[in-house]
Formats: sequence, C-alpha cells, structure tokens
Amino acid sequence: MKDKELMEFVKKSLRPKEFKLDRRNDYLAYLVYNSKWGCVSDYCFKRVGVVYLEFLIPLAKLIKELEREKVTPEQLHQAYKELGWV
Repeated sequence: MKDKELMEFVKKSLRPKEFKLDRRNDYLAYLVYNSKWGCVSDYCFKRVGVVYLEFLIPLAKLIKELEREKVTPEQLHQAYKELGWV
C-alpha cells in the first residue's frame, strides 16, 4: 500500500479520540512476538505518543487489511503524522 493510499485508508477507517480515565481507550499496536497487528486498551493511564482511536469499520476488517498490505508501524505512524494526529 502506497503512503497516500494508506493515509486515505486510515482516514476512512479510524478517528482519533481523547483518552478518558476508567474508560476503554483503544489503540492499534504491532505485536512483535507474533508479527501481527492487534488492538490494545488502556483504562488507568495514558501512554505518551499513542493515538487512541474510534474504529469506523470493524476491527477485524481493519487488521486484516493492515496485514494483507504488510503495513509497518512506521508507515502507520507516518500516516498519523500526515493527518495531524501526532
């Protein structure tokens, strides 16, 4: 997936949201131990540099597309930057 295509996919699939204490706050993470994308949730503390997300499409579909297109964490971070999310 080219950078511009990834940015458009991210824009249509995700929306950043504010962290709320004691609520489910989801973000995408690349799980190094099995080389797969996954969803992680924080409830009690906000991680620095993490973009908390609202998923606009089903999470399974989103992860399947990221894995099919072999999107790296660096590419996803770059798309977040280009969208002004980080």
